[in-house]
Amino acid sequence: MEIVQAHQVAPASEVEVIAAASDITSAPASLVEWIAEREKMFQLEQTPVQLLECVEEEIGKWKTMTKSEIIELISFYATKADDYASMAQTNCAFAIVWAWGCGNLLNRTKSDVGHGNFSEWRTKYFVNRGFSERSSTRYMLLARTYKNIRGVLERSTSLRQAYIACGALPEPPPTDRPAGEKTPAAVLRKGVRNVQKSVQLFTKSLDRFKGSNETLSPEQKEEIYLMKAAIGNFMQRINDLLP
Repeated sequence: MEIVQAHQVAPASEVEVIAAASDITSAPASLVEWIAEREKMFQLEQTPVQLLECVEEEIGKWKTMTKSEIIELISFYATKADDYASMAQTNCAFAIVWAWGCGNLLNRTKSDVGHGNFSEWRTKYFVNRGFSERSSTRYMLLARTYKNIRGVLERSTSLRQAYIACGALPEPPPTDRPAGEKTPAAVLRKGVRNVQKSVQLFTKSLDRFKGSNETLSPEQKEEIYLMKAAIGNFMQRINDLLP
């Protein structure tokens, strides 16, 4: 098999690439074996990091590859990229369907176990199995918001987008600001002041509630769970901002 230097390899035409990729049976037996070895090798990789190491190792050998091998490897990598991109979109849709289905079952169970009993049931049969209350709250809200999930499948490219659409997660902040708007730093300072006021008001409300004999309804608990999730996301963003 002829070995060529990278600078000696002439760019392959689109026809050459398509022909090499689509008619493997016409390639020499040694090249067919070479392609089969790579297919098997990449199927064995279990994590993105392992895959990256494998790809990096192969790229490091490109100077010793033949022209046919370079063409085949380019086509092989492009095919894998397209396949996994399609799989990502499909897997996202599956995640939305499973989350919506779980939320439906949780909502039905909540009605079935009776007022005030769902929290205990969720802890025993959901949280104790390794799932979080936050997840159950999002699932349930997704199912309550959308009786028919088909439209969400068409509009959402991720489960996070589906959560934002139903209000389980807050809308992301806008990235562009119109002309004449205050600088981001000025807007941030104003936002901090608003948050301080809201925290003070909420703290007073908590203290007042704890000093009373009232109890939260299941619906009020759901609202607080959502707020807790939103605060968690908010705190993470603050941690990302600060050194």
